[in-house]
Amino acid sequence: MDGWSGMSLIRCLVCGSILLCRFFEISAQIPDTTRHHIRQAEILQSDTTITERDRERYEAMKQAASKKKWTDALYSAFFSEPKSPVEDETGKSLDEAFKPYDGRIINNIKIIVLEPFGTSIYHPDSIVTDNWFDKSANSLHVNTKHRIVRGDLLFKEGDAINPLVIAESEAFLRNTEYIHDARIQIDSIPGTRQADITVVVRDVFSLGVSLHYLSFNGMDVELFDKNFLGIGSRFWIRGIYNNDFKTPFGYGIGYRYTNFMKTFINLEGSYLDQIWMKEINLSAERPLQTSLNYYGQISYYRMEERLSQTAWDSINPPFSENFSVSLGRAFNVFDPKSAKRITVAVRYMDNNPSYEMVEPALPDPLQYEYVANRSLLSQISFYSQRYYREYLIHNFGVTENIAYGYNISGQLGYTDCPGFFKGMYTSLEVRAGNQFNFGNLYTRAAVGSHFDHTGFYQGIVRVNGNYFTPLFHVGRARMRNFVNINYANAFNSVAGVTDYVYFSTLTSMRTYYFDQQSKGSERFMLNHEADLFTNLNIVGFRILLFSFFDGGWLKDYGRLFDPGNFYWGLGFGLRIRNDLLVFPTFVIKIGYYPRFNQSLGNIVQFSTTEPISAPSFIPAYPQEILLK
Repeated sequence: MDGWSGMSLIRCLVCGSILLCRFFEISAQIPDTTRHHIRQAEILQSDTTITERDRERYEAMKQAASKKKWTDALYSAFFSEPKSPVEDETGKSLDEAFKPYDGRIINNIKIIVLEPFGTSIYHPDSIVTDNWFDKSANSLHVNTKHRIVRGDLLFKEGDAINPLVIAESEAFLRNTEYIHDARIQIDSIPGTRQADITVVVRDVFSLGVSLHYLSFNGMDVELFDKNFLGIGSRFWIRGIYNNDFKTPFGYGIGYRYTNFMKTFINLEGSYLDQIWMKEINLSAERPLQTSLNYYGQISYYRMEERLSQTAWDSINPPFSENFSVSLGRAFNVFDPKSAKRITVAVRYMDNNPSYEMVEPALPDPLQYEYVANRSLLSQISFYSQRYYREYLIHNFGVTENIAYGYNISGQLGYTDCPGFFKGMYTSLEVRAGNQFNFGNLYTRAAVGSHFDHTGFYQGIVRVNGNYFTPLFHVGRARMRNFVNINYANAFNSVAGVTDYVYFSTLTSMRTYYFDQQSKGSERFMLNHEADLFTNLNIVGFRILLFSFFDGGWLKDYGRLFDPGNFYWGLGFGLRIRNDLLVFPTFVIKIGYYPRFNQSLGNIVQFSTTEPISAPSFIPAYPQEILLK
């Protein structure tokens, strides 16, 4: 017994030591499963390759772990084979690679769908890893149907190749919830003006759990499948328990069907009972894309609070019912293959928030977004949008579509707010963004106001700037800095109606706090965040460390930059994410804001979030400029 147990113990210690060495020393030199590649020249090649000495350690560890089933399973769960780098992909427009094939006729389209684990978008014909963990995870997954991928393309067999359309198709596939990454390859057919296209997509593991909140008194958990039956649709159910309410149980269910009958129309419906309120949401939308001339949306939303379960918050209406319908048309008035387009759109909105359940406790003044109104708006936009690929911005390893271009949009319409005002509305918005050697810069400026024969009233001014630096090394980790600046101002408000800006998680703060006393009509805010992408990779889960600072002025009275109007806070935290899984990003953060009486639950926060999407220059549906 002593000999067997002693030998087993020695083997266990050896395997454990090897695993620890691998975890802390070698994993930093092995890329994640998506083979991300960084544009900046200062990123050393050793980040994506391993040395011969490391390879020997790797093989020794692998052989030692394979001698026992449980150590082999442990090894397979934590580590993947090292991968060699591929050609640099970043820092250039997606459509540039397709320009040599411009005008060729598409002869055949081949679709390749890869499983989430153990595969590579760069080597679709080979299995990168074939271990226990990958096999087990893939066995629970239903691959996306080939017809679904084909239906998501903006081109078909027989079309002439347009580089912009091919590029947007690749970006569109990556933007879907059920595809992790995508590549489109074009091969000329010698002696002809034809070409074959291969579309390779790598699926996301679509089953997931979202934790909306968890406390000693209750929890709110959502189970979902973002690729239900492999047809690109999302189905979810939600269970809620909260012992703070008389009726402690709630539930929800929803379904979204994407690209209905290959029309690019998305249908969605959901019902949610959160115990203290219930919501119904129905919509049909065809978003604007390159090569699609018509776009639009129709939506219905209904919300009702249960005042028998909770006290009214004295701000939000306890009942609201909203209906909206939009229709737009895009024109290529320049070169048909140019990214520059003009769009015209109209939208009718009927918003009916109601305070009848709490009368006569009607807030005074009312926030404008909670005033019953009907409006008809028209919009004309001149825009251009192209994409380039990047990595390690809002995600850890997945390829990200970063848009660059501009958008100039003007609006004119009519708004009727019974009991307050009715008249014309106009706005102008300008957005622009591009990549430079010193980083990526995005700016937005917008002004909107109602007007009649007496002048302008109920106006809003907004200016935003977003910047992130190039990726740079901090030891073996990599870091990026993000800076956001925003200015918002409301002017000439109508008596009884106003619009507020706040310091809260809704607008500017990183830890949960909402104090209706910290509100005003004008705000200037600066946010800074430093993100450190570590090399830790545990079963595909990556860890990011971050620190943040929020500071700015909020005017409730006097001048904006008075010392009494200054608020600030700082903190740090970490994010944990696996880009191959649909689980949201897990976030733990600690923040301190001196002017607020924060409880421990506000200072330390655990939450789940979805990755932030990069700004887009595609025109939105007509809507009044708001402070939020």
